Amino acid sequence: MKTRFDLHSASLASRQGQTHEWVQRYLRTGTWANLGLADGLLLAQRWWVGPFCAPLESFTRKCGPEPELEYVESLENWSKCMEAMAPAIARVEDLPPLIVERRESGWFIADGNHRHGALRLAGYQSCWALGWLNFESDFRRIQSTL
Repeated sequence: MKTRFDLHSASLASRQGQTHEWVQRYLRTGTWANLGLADGLLLAQRWWVGPFCAPLESFTRKCGPEPELEYVESLENWSKCMEAMAPAIARVEDLPPLIVERRESGWFIADGNHRHGALRLAGYQSCWALGWLNFESDFRRIQSTL
């Protein structure tokens, strides 16, 4: 049976303690596959939280047309992608949650930068995310705030 990658399937995986497996399947499937991230997440233990809903501004993009970002994309390509994606969003719950990493200064988008941009363009104020933490102590501290 084919997995549908949306809020419902991510929530179900989380309740079953299978977030890591859901993320690996998602990152290795379809035209959105992100094999580099999938492989990178296997290099060390991760502690997962979510899915959780948060304001769009609480997530920092790592990809986009801004020159200071980690992964710079041309403004032309970014704009075309946003213009194609934004009108197609009927319900934020139908999208896969963003995959975000917790760093000292906040949540950084590892997968879903384009979804984040399209949600903003479409007028949404918040979205769903699955977040990983690199240290158990951070996980314990964050878990009580979500």
